[in-house]
Amino acid sequence: MGMRVSTDFGDAVGWAQRHFGTVQLGDVRRTRRVYRLAAGWARQPG
Repeated sequence: MGMRVSTDFGDAVGWAQRHFGTVQLGDVRRTRRVYRLAAGWARQPG
């Protein structure tokens, strides 16, 4: 049986913050951008 990937991303921003919340990019705008990108990935995986 293969690895199952969860597609339940009801809270995409929360998912992004859980996975990327410790990232330190040196600028708050970059950090917010990572959250927005990751939330977009969560909403539309693949």
